[in-house]
Amino acid sequence: QLSSSFTLFDLEKHSDYISSLGVGSIYASPVFAAVKGSNHGYDVTNPCTVNPETGSAEKLRQIARILNEKNIGWLQDIVPNHMAFHHENLWLWDLLEKGVASEFITFFDLEPGVLTGAGKLMLPLLGNDTDKAVYNREIQISWKSGGIVFAYFDNVFPANFESFRDFFRPHIDESPECFRMIWKRYELDKREADNQFLNGDWQVVKREFDSFCSTDPAMQSFT
Repeated sequence: QLSSSFTLFDLEKHSDYISSLGVGSIYASPVFAAVKGSNHGYDVTNPCTVNPETGSAEKLRQIARILNEKNIGWLQDIVPNHMAFHHENLWLWDLLEKGVASEFITFFDLEPGVLTGAGKLMLPLLGNDTDKAVYNREIQISWKSGGIVFAYFDNVFPANFESFRDFFRPHIDESPECFRMIWKRYELDKREADNQFLNGDWQVVKREFDSFCSTDPAMQSFT
């Protein structure tokens, strides 16, 4: 099992020993990006890149060459049927934020109603009644990467564009100049939350908000 405590570099160091044992093939846990600190790699967050905690794509290719020279095969477990339900999973984050407008919606096994927008995705994570969770401040609203998020202990979820707009609309006049400038430039008060906007300008808007937030003291105080 590959992890930060046994990386591709460690595997390379042990390759001669593995070969001396007469091993014909290595069965490897997933090599994809996983939740930070994962000790097994099965909680995948990005199946398109190698886990930086274990190495890199180039290091994986190098290991393949080394093992091939030693006549050792490589059997890769890719767990195609699941990923981590975690905020580091950008495909899931995109789905939760954009709903049916998400470019990744067909990647997930969802009820037909959710796929058409007629139903909602239920996340049974609360350990308390909703009213009690809100009253006890177990659910927190905060700012992350140019948007609003809801945090429930270690769980973080994005608010959709409509919620973002409803949250800030009453406070536009008291918002920092840079916030008002972006709001007016992209006419956020009028925009339809359609596929084109959510997968286009909305991504640009969030990057601009995030950039200003990291450099403007007034923006930092506002958010």
